[in-house]
Amino acid sequence: CLASDFQNDVLVVLQVDATDIYKKLPIHFETVLRCVPNYVIYSDTEAIIEGHYIYDFLNQVNDTLRSTIFEFELYNRLRTNARPRQKYQTSQLGGGLELAYARRLRYQWKLLPMAERALQYRPQAKWFVFLEADTYMVWQNVLEWLARFNPEQAYYFGSGTYVGDDLLPSENLGFAFSRHAIEEIAEYWRGYQTKWHQYPNKQWAGDITIRHALQRVRSSIVPTLPYLQVNSLSSIDWAALGPNEQSGCPAPMTFHHMTEEEFTIMWKFEQERLRRNSGIGPPTFRDIFKRLVYHQMQPKRASWDNLSVGLEYTRLSFEKCRLACESKPTCVQFSYTRGRCLTSRELRLGQVADLKCGNSSGLHGSCDMTKSSGNIYSPEHKSIQSGWIMQRVSSYFQRLDWSCD
Repeated sequence: CLASDFQNDVLVVLQVDATDIYKKLPIHFETVLRCVPNYVIYSDTEAIIEGHYIYDFLNQVNDTLRSTIFEFELYNRLRTNARPRQKYQTSQLGGGLELAYARRLRYQWKLLPMAERALQYRPQAKWFVFLEADTYMVWQNVLEWLARFNPEQAYYFGSGTYVGDDLLPSENLGFAFSRHAIEEIAEYWRGYQTKWHQYPNKQWAGDITIRHALQRVRSSIVPTLPYLQVNSLSSIDWAALGPNEQSGCPAPMTFHHMTEEEFTIMWKFEQERLRRNSGIGPPTFRDIFKRLVYHQMQPKRASWDNLSVGLEYTRLSFEKCRLACESKPTCVQFSYTRGRCLTSRELRLGQVADLKCGNSSGLHGSCDMTKSSGNIYSPEHKSIQSGWIMQRVSSYFQRLDWSCD
C-alpha cells in the first residue's frame, strides 16, 4: 500500500443495502479496504462479516416515526426477523412496490443521519469519504485530491444534476465532506431533526435534503467530474475523457457500478503499478485505458456488446455495418446482431453479450438475463458482435497520451 501520513486524516464510509452485504462487501475486504486504515460500514441492518462490524444507521431514528411511517415497515421486518449471518435476499422484501419503498427509505433517511454517525465514529478525521457498495475507489487519487484543500473550510466534493441553478448532489458517484462541513451538517441535523423528518415525506430524494443542508451551512459544492465516475470500466465513454484545458490529464477517484471482476482487475493494476513504479504520480485515465482497455478493442469481437448507442440500420451484414460506421467521420464503434446495426461516436469497451439487459440501463453495469425470446440479448441470441474503427481509436489514444506527457 502507498505510504502516507495524510491517510490517517480520512475516514471512508461504505454504504451497503441489507440485501447486498454478503454479496458486495467481501470484494472490498480483499481489495481497496486493505489499504484504508480508517473506515466504517453502514447498512439498514446490523451484521458481522469476516470480522467486520456493519452498523445500522437507522436505529437512532425516533421510535414513533419508525412505527408510523410506511417505509419503515420493511426495515422493522428485517430487524424482527434477523438471524445471525442471515443472507438477506431481494425475495424476502416482497414485490416491486415494497422494493420501491425500501429504496425510498434508504434515500430519505440515510444521508444526514449517516453524516452525523460518521462524525461520532471518528471525530478527529479531517475528511469523510462516502462510497456505495459497487463503487471502486482509487485510494491514491482520493488522497492526492483531498490534500489540495483546507478541511477547516466547508467543502462538499461530489457530482450530480443541475435542477435550475442548483446542483443536485448524487451519492451514487461517491462524495466527500470536509470536517467543517460535516460538523455543520451534523449540528443542523440535531437541531432541526423534526423538520427534516417531515420534509422527506414530500420530497423523498435524499440528495435534495443534502443539497438544502449544504446551502444552509454555506458549504462550497465542488463538482468533480470526470474524477468521480457514474460508469464502470466497461461502460465509461472514454472519448468523453479526451484532453481539454480544464481537466488536462485527469486521474479518476472512483468508478461506479463495478462488478467483482472489475474490482479485481483494477486492484491488480494498482498493485502492479505500485510495485513497478513506487513513488510516481497517481494513475490517470490514460494509464487505465492503455493498460486495461485499449488492447481489448478489436476490429471484430464475437459474443461481445460494446454498448453502442446511436444511429441504427437494419438488414445489413457485419461488414456493411462497419462500412456504415466508417462513412461517418465521428463514428468510432458499432455492434451487430441478426441484421441490426448500431453505430456510435462514444468509445466504450462493453462486456460479454450475455450480461447485457437489452436496453440503455445496461450501460450502468451488468444485469441478469431475461428469458424472453423477444430480447435480442437473451441467451438464445448470443450472435451479437462488436467492432471498433481501430485507426480512430488509435488517434484518440494518441491525443490522450500526448495530453499526459
